[in-house]
Parts: sequence; C-alpha cells; structure tokens
Amino acid sequence: MPHLEPRLKALRIRGADLTAVAIIGLLAIIATSIGFVPVVIYSHDVFIPLDGAWRVLNGQRPHTDFATSLGPVFYLVEAGGLALAGRTAKGLAYASTITSTLVAVWAYVVSRRRLTSGASVAFAVLIFVLTFAPVALGDPDPTWHTYAMEYTRWGVSLMCILLVESVVSESSSHAGGLSTGIICALLLFLKVNLFVIAAGLVGMSLLLNWDVRRFRGMAVGFFLVAAAIATYLRFNLAAMWRDFRMAAEGRGTSVSVSRLISLMELNWFTLVITMLLAVFIASDKKAEDLKSRYRYPILCLAVFGASALLLITNFQPSAMPLGVVFALICCSRLYTLWKHGRHLKSMASMWLVFCASGFIMYSMGIDTMSIVHAGVLRHFSGRFLLTPFDADALSPFVTFGPKDPPERPVDGQWLVQYVNDGLALLRENTSPWDSVVSLDYANPFSFALKRPPNEGGAVWLAFGDPTFRYNPEPSMILGRAAVVMIPKWPTAIRSDFEGGLRVYGTYVKEHFNKAAESKLWILEKRNEVP
Repeated sequence: MPHLEPRLKALRIRGADLTAVAIIGLLAIIATSIGFVPVVIYSHDVFIPLDGAWRVLNGQRPHTDFATSLGPVFYLVEAGGLALAGRTAKGLAYASTITSTLVAVWAYVVSRRRLTSGASVAFAVLIFVLTFAPVALGDPDPTWHTYAMEYTRWGVSLMCILLVESVVSESSSHAGGLSTGIICALLLFLKVNLFVIAAGLVGMSLLLNWDVRRFRGMAVGFFLVAAAIATYLRFNLAAMWRDFRMAAEGRGTSVSVSRLISLMELNWFTLVITMLLAVFIASDKKAEDLKSRYRYPILCLAVFGASALLLITNFQPSAMPLGVVFALICCSRLYTLWKHGRHLKSMASMWLVFCASGFIMYSMGIDTMSIVHAGVLRHFSGRFLLTPFDADALSPFVTFGPKDPPERPVDGQWLVQYVNDGLALLRENTSPWDSVVSLDYANPFSFALKRPPNEGGAVWLAFGDPTFRYNPEPSMILGRAAVVMIPKWPTAIRSDFEGGLRVYGTYVKEHFNKAAESKLWILEKRNEVP
C-alpha cells in the first residue's frame, strides 16, 4: 500500500544504520587489535609522518616553520595519534584507525539516503578498507606492508565520498553541499593535486545538475575549514604556495604521455565495466530530459579522467577506487530503476549487475588481504629475531627487509643499523638540546631522541636537483640546527643525495665543522651561534 512505503523505507534505513554501526565498530576493533603494522617496504618513509607530527607537537607549523609538499591536515592528524600514544611510533597506528573509522562513518551518513541500504553499508566498508589498508595504493602484493603515502589513501577516500555527493544529487541540500565544501577544503590542505582533481569533478557535477542550495552549502563548508586552517598557518599562504610550487616542479618530471598510456593499459577494464553500467542507466527512456539521461555516461568519463590524473600525479602504479565507487553507485541506481519497474528486467541487466558486484569485491581484494595478513604478521612478529631501534620512541616500529645488503638501507636490519649508528654518534657527541638536521631523505633523529626539532628544514629532502628553479634556500633547509648529519650510506636515491650535496654542501662547509664520524655517518657542528 502506498501509505506504507515511507514507513517501510524508514525501517530499512534504520536496519541499515544498525548494520553499519555494527560492521564499522567491528572493523575498528580489528584495526585497533592489529596496532602498529610490521613494515615490509618503504620503511624509511615512516620517518616522514613521525618528524612532521613531532614538529607540530613542538609548536611548528607546516610551510611556515618547515618545508613540505603536504598540507597541515596530514601532520595534524598524525600529531594527534602521537599524543594519544605517549609520543611513540604507535601513534601512526592510532591515527590510521581513528581516521579510517571517522571517514567510514562519514561515508555511510552521506550515502544512506543516496544509495540503497545494501549499497550504503557496502560503501562504508569499502571506505574503511580503502583508508586503513596498510599497503601503498596500487601496489600488487598484499604482503608489502607500509605506512608510506598513507595521505594518498586518506585523500582518495574523501574523494570517493565527494563522488557519491556529486553523482547522486537527487537528495542534494545545504547539508550535502556543506559536506562537499568541507572535503574540498581538507583536500586542499592535505595534498593539492587531490584538491584540483576533486574540484574538476565537483564542477562537472554542477554543470550537469545545477543546484543553488548545494553550491551555497559548498561555499560555506569550504570557507569554514579553509579559514580555520589558514588561521592555524597564520595566513602565511605564500609559504604554502612556495612549497606546492616546488612539489609541482619535482613531480612534473614523472608525468609523461607514455606513462599515461601504460597506466591506462593496466586499468582498461575499469572503464569498460563502468561505462556499460552507465549506458544501461542511460537507456532508461523515462528519464526527464537528454541531459539527465546521459548524465551517467558523461560522469563515467569524468571519473575515469580523474582516476587517470590521480595515477600520473601520485606514485601509484594502478588501482582506480573512484571507478569502483562509481560502479557501486551505478549498481544502486540500476536496482532502484528495476525496483520501480522502469526497465532492466532482462537477464542481461542482472548479469551486468552481478559482474559489477564481482568487480567491486575483486577490486577490494588486495586491500582486504593486506589487512588480514597484517593481523597474522603482527601476531607472529614477536617470534622473529629482529634487531630493534635503539630508542624508546621507535620501539613499536618493526621492519622486515632483505637478508643481503641492499643498495639503500630503506628496510629491515639495514635501516635499523643505519638509524642506530647515527643515534649512538649523536648521544656521544652532542647535548640533549642540540637540534639535528639530516642531509638524507628523511630525519629520524629529532623524534627518536625527543629533541627539539630544527627551526626550518624539511620533513623530507628530495629537492636536491640543481636544475630545479625552486630549491629551498640553504639557510631554510639548515635553519638554526646545531648539528648536521651526513650519511655515508644514504636511504635516498644516490643521484638525489649527491644533488643535495651539490646544492647545500657549500653552505655546510661555510657554517659547520666536522666533529665526529662513525661507520655510517659524519657529524658536523655549527661553527657559530645560530
């Protein structure tokens, strides 16, 4: 009966709410029990969030007080995790679990009235897994555990939520626009390339379905978040622009047509399945007008274009989460059309939805298996004889690596040996108040020794190429540091490390003197009062 439909819909939503709460809660408990995931690859990257968060906890601000191509959102979240974990490396696990839970809840709240009940719960699960999975996005092996480039996962998860808000605009409102605006602002202050791509998707959705209420909500949400973060940065947006400009020049060298073509070859099936779904939706002859009828195929191309841009502007070999979410949106839409008797009662449509569902689950496979494997590895990691880092702050940090000496000590016992050798040299030859800067890729020492961070510098030093127009000034990179550590066996790519020495070596010679040396490090002290 018609008058029972609203009540039945409310009951379905209430049931989905309870299911979503139970599943997200269970996932959060599993993530908490896993704790700090043993790192298998890109282990040296762990020192980037640790150093950045340590600086934030000591009152420094990204861009204003130190150089970084990432915005303050990432470091603020990681700093919160460190604070909860007693300022130990376990804070990275706390930050990951809390972020995954909050983003999954956000995803469900956004989708619960836009998608079917089953699809909205599936979307929340997908977003939790996407946000938490301890592998670099697009890596093919679920055993390659890492915290490297975690910010990309966080940003892409927010973009997936924004995609649902943009595509399914039938229930758009001030609140929906507010959420979109908040996401755009967070992306701007998380990683600028994600913001640019997200802005393009939002612009396309507004062109296809203009809604002044949604636009006003977006403007309010964006302004509130942007104003708060700009205030935190003391409105030093020029410094943020400087860092973003340097990052754009460095990343621009990796963008090429040949790389784009190779990436498309790896991800062509995503376009095929999503376009088939969009075309089936467009075959609805009862659509109000041509624009609404062909809206899904147009948005499908926009999503694929956005996914391609994500691939070529990030260190990401494959994976198109936006395409997976778009497929889920299309499945939800097809089910709704079928339920209302519009069309799609043929076997072909049912097989298409079935295949798309399989595609969605398969696309989540690597991330899901990585979480399962992380739990198993974490449980058995205590049985392995691993050399620990010689610092209480790094005690939760477990890293596996190759048995034979690698070209760069980025993983396993080689990274531990590299860090411990530097720690011993610093303890023997400096005071607890001497700030330290490293001319290697990252600086593990300030956080590990709980020393005041250098005023100035960068959370990672990957500039180094003398041909770049926007290398940071030596006085900024060395800042007011009392000590400079120069590695003999750098974790950085050798050409990058040598480029850094060419750019900053003269300044080091003018302002620092060699004070001590170990097997793996040279320690130089400032020859003047900073």
